[in-house]
Amino acid sequence: MDYITIVTPENIEIEYRLAGLGSRLAAAFIDTMIQLVSFAAVSAAILFGIMRLNLYRMDDLDIHGIGPALLIISFFVIYLGYYIAFEFSMNGQTPGKKVFKLRVIRNNGQPITLGHSIVRNILRYFVDITGAGVICVLFNKQHKRVGDMAASTVVVAENPNVNIIHPNSDFEYSTDKYQNPRLSDDEYYLLLEFLERGREFLDGGFHLRQRLARYFAHKFDTQEYLITDELLSQLARANRR
Repeated sequence: MDYITIVTPENIEIEYRLAGLGSRLAAAFIDTMIQLVSFAAVSAAILFGIMRLNLYRMDDLDIHGIGPALLIISFFVIYLGYYIAFEFSMNGQTPGKKVFKLRVIRNNGQPITLGHSIVRNILRYFVDITGAGVICVLFNKQHKRVGDMAASTVVVAENPNVNIIHPNSDFEYSTDKYQNPRLSDDEYYLLLEFLERGREFLDGGFHLRQRLARYFAHKFDTQEYLITDELLSQLARANRR
């Protein structure tokens, strides 16, 4: 598995697992099936509408030209708009990507904007669909296709092998037990950053929380799952600047 380390605007390093070609193709297959079903439903509605117009004998209306035109328009709206609409509304995911736990993010780790999604998906249909996308993903170190390079985005996967921090434990911060450990300025402000702004990060602060748990578990010579949010809050209060 390949990983990428991203430095956020808050100067915090977060490691993500890069999405592989197999999972991306599988996600694209699901999305394509949804597109086909959507187009079939829209086509059926258009054909039903044409039949209704014929039934009412609206001879003064050129219905023979309306049907094909509506079908072409709906095809391009679904074909071009599907990924853009879902990636923008689902924070870098589509239904297919959600199934395989993939997400599109910017190179700096921030969520993609509408502009990023438009650029990467316009190139999907006019460049990557020719096969250039698969070739780029195979040979690019960050598994980027042409659209990702142009939009400065990358597709990452949630790591199923991370250590989950147990929400409850009997471990409590004790100044006697740990001889009132003082945090350095860097430790304190990084901890404060997590407590105040953790949920604003793309992953809800999960990766930063994992790093803090690993760090303080080593510092206190204990297990990572025992480092709870409550303990981190107590540490911050005890070392308040």
